Amino acid sequence: MYDKRSGQIWFGTDNNGRDTYARIVTGARRSLFADPALYGGVRPFGTALLVGGVDDAGTHLYETDPSGALVSYKAGSIGAGRNTVMELFEEKFKDGMAQDDAVLLGLEALQKASEEKLDAKAIEVGLVAEGQKFRRLPEDEITGYMRRLPGAS
Repeated sequence: MYDKRSGQIWFGTDNNGRDTYARIVTGARRSLFADPALYGGVRPFGTALLVGGVDDAGTHLYETDPSGALVSYKAGSIGAGRNTVMELFEEKFKDGMAQDDAVLLGLEALQKASEEKLDAKAIEVGLVAEGQKFRRLPEDEITGYMRRLPGAS
């Protein structure tokens, strides 16, 4: 998921150390943005990126940071409010949770980290699942999920 105001959140399952397309992409990103900084005192680009994907080994989520570090997560966040979001994920994320529950948890995390009321027009939700093509939720589906959030009116 991506909240245009406060950062990104994606879900996946750890891959137990197997190489994946997502891992290849994040490794390429690390080479492009961080490796040049190893030579000649050049500073790295200040970018962080979450990459989610599916391959034969399952679903995966990787984060790269400006240092070039590559970390695999089951649920992750970058950007403003990251600490708040990660605390909520540590408390509520469960392996094997239903996709609907994962979307609700992501929106709850965005709501908790945001200083403003969430607006479905400002949120993009992308779903990555085994056996399915990537799908971006339309605004009306996002609104439906937001109505189910704790404290929604």
